[in-house]
Formats: sequence, structure tokens, C-alpha cells
Amino acid sequence: MMNPAIDYELADDAATTLAACAMLPNRVRVELLEKFAEQHGMPALIEAFAQFVGLANSVVANVRDGAELLLITEGGYHPHDAEKVNLPTIFGALLGVQLARVPQDNPAMCGSCAFRRGSIANQCTSTVIDAGETLGPGEPAFLCHEEDEGVVPHRACGGYAVAKKAARNHKIEAVPNDGHR
Repeated sequence: MMNPAIDYELADDAATTLAACAMLPNRVRVELLEKFAEQHGMPALIEAFAQFVGLANSVVANVRDGAELLLITEGGYHPHDAEKVNLPTIFGALLGVQLARVPQDNPAMCGSCAFRRGSIANQCTSTVIDAGETLGPGEPAFLCHEEDEGVVPHRACGGYAVAKKAARNHKIEAVPNDGHR
């Protein structure tokens, strides 16, 4: 399926500023973007951001293509199996921010927990949607996937338990499923 959100056309000055931002901590990124907005105006900053989203989606699509090719050529996967691999996306990461509304220092959460901000699982669209849907009333528990290879998940995810409790106590809603997987 062709992703229509991978289009971008960055101006040189925007690309230069964003390239610097990509290598620096947040505090400095903010300063650079403020300077860009002062020099070029808010519409130019908004345009740069919109183009950056397309560039980021293009990078994600290229990583997916590379991973699939590697799985096929080096891993012996059939192409139809390789294309089913669940990989992070920008959209998944943004939904993951919503899923990770629980305290991140909770010992119940494993390192790869879907409810842990920034983990691989927390940035994979289908995983985040599946985990978020389990927070709704009457939904089955989201199961922990950090097990030995080949073992079917059988216990509730620690992050799910924390999020479910927070949802009951603070009326946190399930992550919306808008049909994107």
C-alpha cells in the first residue's frame, strides 16, 4: 500500500536548520526553531514542520523496505511474511505518547512495554491500538510480550495493569482507533 504521507519538499534553509536540530538536545532545538521563526516567519516554520513530517514518514517507509528486504534475503522470510512485521511509525509513536500517560518509573513495566514511552512496542501502530483498546470497559487484558521466544503470552502486561488502574481512578480513555493499522 502506497503511503501518501511521505511527500516532502524542504527548502534549503529549513533543511539546514532541521539537520542541526536532529543532532542536538531539545533545549537547543527549541532555540534554533525560534531563531528560524524570527528570521523567516511563523508560516515558514509551519511549512517546514509539515514538510518534516513527510520526510520523517519517508524515512520510516525506507527503513521498513530495508527491513523487509533484509528479512527476505538474509532471514529466509517469504515476502508476504516479511511485510507483516510490526515496525515503529511516526503515527504509532504519536499514539504511543497517549498510551504512555502512566508513570514511566513503575517497576511493573518491562523495558519493552507498550505502555513505556519510546519503546519499540510503544511506537508500533497496531500494538499501540491493540493495547489502548484493552483499556476500555469489559475488554480483555493486554498480555505481556516480553517472554522467551516462541512462548505464547499468558500474563497481563505490567504497564497495562498500571494504565487500567489509572483509567479507573482518573477516567483515562482508551487510545482512539481511527482504523489505521
